[in-house]
Amino acid sequence: LGWFTLYSSYLWQDYTVSQNILLEKKQVPVLMYHHLVPQAEVYGIFADNNIVITVEKFREQMTCLKEQGYQTISLAQLQRFLAGEEELPQKSIVLTFDDGYLSNYKYAYPILQELGYHGVIFLLTSVVEEQPQQYTARGVQYLSWQEIAQMGDVFEFGCHTDHLHKLTLSGKGILTAASPTEVAADLELARQKMGEVSYYCYPYGILLICQQKFHILHNFPVLLPQ
Repeated sequence: LGWFTLYSSYLWQDYTVSQNILLEKKQVPVLMYHHLVPQAEVYGIFADNNIVITVEKFREQMTCLKEQGYQTISLAQLQRFLAGEEELPQKSIVLTFDDGYLSNYKYAYPILQELGYHGVIFLLTSVVEEQPQQYTARGVQYLSWQEIAQMGDVFEFGCHTDHLHKLTLSGKGILTAASPTEVAADLELARQKMGEVSYYCYPYGILLICQQKFHILHNFPVLLPQ
């Protein structure tokens, strides 16, 4: 799948690689986000937490991308580009959000909507709520199916497993320890909840899985390690 950048700080480092070179080598930057919290609420479990970005910093980053002429693309566009079936604008980028936090709806959604940007949320379907939850910055809440439907003008949705986003006692992603039967059952459960879904995001960036499990997951057209 070419090269992916998975850290939101990427474009704010010294960047000397020509965008023309990136496209020639089938390389498109992918920025990954998780949870958004207002600066005033960054304390406790959110302090020094590498999956948290402040709302203010996120807006600053998105505004910077817009001012620099970056255009967001969908996963289908990325797939066609990597297959040599579609050309992309010179400054193309993919915005992804893991897990499905309610803060994506409260903060990321209106910011991206305002800027005319597109994003991808990889859902943990086991934690999607049946009814909308009250947002509070003092904890973590997840999206509801109703909110997911409302965000369709900005976001597309992929799968981040149903309940295999866990670590074993040895600290390895449970996807490496789960049997092929368990992986297939998890995938089917996620599909039952989401409907037909085309893109899958490996938990914890796990790529080293047995061939049998890979073939099960390969039912999805594109597999994004994040």
